[in-house]
Amino acid sequence: MKIVNPELLQTPRSVLCSFCGLYCRRPTERHHIIARGMDGGNRLDVPENLIDLGGAFDCDCHGLAQAGKIGQEKLFRVVARRMGKSYEAVRSKVQRLLRADKNGIRSKRKS
Repeated sequence: MKIVNPELLQTPRSVLCSFCGLYCRRPTERHHIIARGMDGGNRLDVPENLIDLGGAFDCDCHGLAQAGKIGQEKLFRVVARRMGKSYEAVRSKVQRLLRADKNGIRSKRKS
C-alpha cells in the first residue's frame, strides 16, 4: 500500500536529531524507516514510519540509517518513545500497512 501525505512531510522539523539528540546547524532530514523504494515501491507517509535525523554536515545519522548502520528496530523504538506507544504497536501498524493491497493508494493531497 502507498500512503502519500505531502503535508506530513512538510511539517516543521526539529533542530535536534531524533536518534542521537545532537543539535543540528541545518534542518534535520525526514527519513522513511521503511524506505520508499523498498519492497516494490512502498511509500508510507505515516508518523510511525518517519523520523527526523541529522544530515551529513551534522551527525550524519540520516546517512547511517540509509546505509543500514542504524537498524530499523532502533529507529522504530525512537519513534515509539516519541509517540508514547510501544515498539510493538508502532512496528505492527507499519507491517499491517505493508501487507495491505499493493495497488491501493491513499493520498492526502488536496484536490
